[in-house]
Amino acid sequence: MKKLMIAAAGRRIAGGALIFAASTASGQFAGKLVYQIVRPSVVVTMTYYQSGNSVHVEAYTIDVTKGKLDSSTFFPQDTILFDLTKGTETHLQRHTGRAIITQYTATIMAEAGYGKGISSASVQLVGPDTANGYSCTHFVENYGGAKPFGASRRDIWVTNALGNPGIMVMGSFLYYTPGAQRLQALNTAGCAGVVVRTKMSGMGQTTVMNLIAVDTKRLNARMFQIPSYYSVIDNSGYVPPKAVTKP
Repeated sequence: MKKLMIAAAGRRIAGGALIFAASTASGQFAGKLVYQIVRPSVVVTMTYYQSGNSVHVEAYTIDVTKGKLDSSTFFPQDTILFDLTKGTETHLQRHTGRAIITQYTATIMAEAGYGKGISSASVQLVGPDTANGYSCTHFVENYGGAKPFGASRRDIWVTNALGNPGIMVMGSFLYYTPGAQRLQALNTAGCAGVVVRTKMSGMGQTTVMNLIAVDTKRLNARMFQIPSYYSVIDNSGYVPPKAVTKP
C-alpha cells in the first residue's frame, strides 16, 4: 500500500510540475508518456514513446498482494512498434523471438467486419476541466455492445499542452490508431491531444487510467527499430476474410 501511495504522490507531483505548459505546446507530440491503472489486485503500467512517425509502446503488470506490490510477479507484455507512415504495427514476441508485422489491429478488424457491435455510438463534449494538474477538455465516449457486454461509458480528459500523439492511449493495453472508427469519432467531436485521464464504466465496474509521467527529451532512434535477434515475419499485406454474421 505504501508503494501505491508513493506512485499516487508522484502522479500529483508530475501533473503539478507540468501545468505551466498548458498553453505552450503545439504540433506533434514527441517524447515519452507513462500511464498507470491501479486495481485492487494488479497495477498496469504502459509507456508510450514517439519520435516523428515512429511509436514504441511497452507495458507490464505487477500483482498486488495484501495491499503491497509483489515485484516477483512483474510480467512484461510484448513490445509493439507502430509505423504511422506505413500504417503497420510490429509485435515483438519475447516467447517466440518473432517480430510479426501487420496492419493496425483496428484496421484488420474493420476490414473483416468485426467490432460493429461495440463501435462508438456517440461522443459528447462536457467542457473545460482539470485532471492530474493539466488544463483539459472533458469528453464522454458512449458505446453500446452486444451481449454479454452491454453499453459502456468512457470519460476522457485530454490536454493540448503537449501536442498531438499519433496514437491515443485509451485504457489497459488499448491504443487508438489512425483511421480507427473510435478515434475518428473522437476527433470529429474535437477530442485531440494527449490523454491525461480516462474513466471506464461498464458491466458494474469502473477502471481509471492516469498519466503519471511525461518526458519530452529526444529519444534514441534504435528503440523504434526491430532488434536483430528477432525473426521478422511480414504479414502487412494480409487481408482478412469477412466475418460471418448471423441473421
